[in-house]
Formats: sequence, structure tokens, C-alpha cells
Amino acid sequence: MIQNFTGDANGSFGVYVTTNATGTVIGGTTAGAGNVMAGNTNHGVYMDGAQATGNRIEGNIIGSNTLGTTGLGNGQGIWLMASVGGNNTIGGTSAGLEM
Repeated sequence: MIQNFTGDANGSFGVYVTTNATGTVIGGTTAGAGNVMAGNTNHGVYMDGAQATGNRIEGNIIGSNTLGTTGLGNGQGIWLMASVGGNNTIGGTSAGLEM
């Protein structure tokens, strides 16, 4: 986990999962495996492509500081294009995977 995040983002997308991405894990289920996706001018998370399948985006912080106490919104939060393939997971139901 990135600590002491100040909101200095890349000015575009936080994470862009596209076209042929399969089985990509962004973040994870263990302590400290997550990322901060905040303060971006476009989407915090953007996923596109019919072959984008089996990807997991879990355990991350989207749109706030590392403590979840200050909003550092993205231009848009999570964007899934209609063409995205199946079996992708964003968040989860286990403790620490919620977004």
C-alpha cells in the first residue's frame, strides 16, 4: 500500500485494463497488496475489451487517501465498457476486499 498519498496523480487513468488482459491481479488479498487510485483526471479504474477476462481488482482504495478519511476523487470512479468479457472481479465480499 502506498503510504502518505498526497493526491499527486498521473493526470489520466489510475489503472487501465484493456483488450487482451487475462488473469491480471491489481491489488490482492494480503495486507499491503492494494493500491491507491485517486486524484486522476480520468477514471480510477477503466476496463475495456471483449477478451478482458478473469481479471481481479481487489483490496485497493479508489477515490480517497490511504486511510479513507479524505476524498481524492477521480474524474470518474470505475468504468466497465459494455464490450468487457466475463469473469472479472472488482472488490469482493471478504474483509479487506470491499471498495
